[in-house]
Amino acid sequence: MVKKDMSREEYIEYLWKANQKALGLTDEEIIEAKKNPKRANLVERSPELVKRKIVAEVVKAEHCANHKVGDKIVFRPVGSLIKEESCDHPCLYALAPLATLGYIIFDRIASGVDPGPLHISQIKCWDVGWENGGGGEILMRVRVE
Repeated sequence: MVKKDMSREEYIEYLWKANQKALGLTDEEIIEAKKNPKRANLVERSPELVKRKIVAEVVKAEHCANHKVGDKIVFRPVGSLIKEESCDHPCLYALAPLATLGYIIFDRIASGVDPGPLHISQIKCWDVGWENGGGGEILMRVRVE
């Protein structure tokens, strides 16, 4: 638990230890990571990476067996699905293109840049659609909360 009276140095050390535990890193790996300014920035911004949410909401669905308009797929910028806020059956072909936007959002947060609003905020699933020999097709609007 973070104490409100922690100094900045104590807080940063707390974040290093929390990341070490979460990622299963050795003391040696932490020592090496602390020498890398990019890693240090990432650790400093790690609370934002686990606090923020990426929400992909289906805004159009045609012949899709898995998704309907209004379905949501919600995950953290670190890549973890938030099951209790997501539809029960996210489709692999919907998840795949979201990885690209997820990395962009992760990189923005890690770089200290506001991750939203997104300039390109809509993305299609990877199914080619019924008329092209596939199954269904969906369009998702993506936002960062």
